[in-house]
Amino acid sequence: MVVQIPRIPTSARPPVVLSDPGQEASLALRRLARYVIDSTAGLRGPSVLVTSPSPGQGKSTVAANLASALQAEGLDVLLVTHEYESVIAPGVRVVPRGMKVGPPEDFPPPEKFIELLTEARDLVDVVLIDGPPVLDSRRGPNMAGVVDRVLLVDMPHGGSDAEMTRAQSDLASTGARVIGIVETARPSWLRRSLGSRKVPPAN
Repeated sequence: MVVQIPRIPTSARPPVVLSDPGQEASLALRRLARYVIDSTAGLRGPSVLVTSPSPGQGKSTVAANLASALQAEGLDVLLVTHEYESVIAPGVRVVPRGMKVGPPEDFPPPEKFIELLTEARDLVDVVLIDGPPVLDSRRGPNMAGVVDRVLLVDMPHGGSDAEMTRAQSDLASTGARVIGIVETARPSWLRRSLGSRKVPPAN
């Protein structure tokens, strides 16, 4: 399944699914949340890895907004991420990726990660992991092999087809269960500039 998510401003607060539920991105995220629920039906405390072929394709923004969309569906959500500036709804539980067992940019060792997933099954309804890019290191594919389901985020651009093919091959080699591809829209140069540069109001 391929889900297309229109542009989501990375600086938007609160989450678009709460602040503007009629927006196209909000509706797409709600559809994605329901698809994740259906795809994990029958699993106790399922774990879903959100990853991408390479950095900068919007996986952290998708993961944080998806966590909010799942919570809006009535689920108790745990989000494993180090992107504290991401858009996270009140009530979504957040655990830093390193879990105080290593540098902040590192994920926990495999045994700690599996321990987290096992314990979380009895504590929350779903665990979302904002994972490392597949082609950036071996950590992404290795983690994909131990979670219940995987969502692959892609921002189409020149050369992205080759990256996606390689990422899918790497994930397949671990036995990862990829349930869908989430296509995100690249903001225009002007939108990115306006989102990051604001002139203070005159006194």
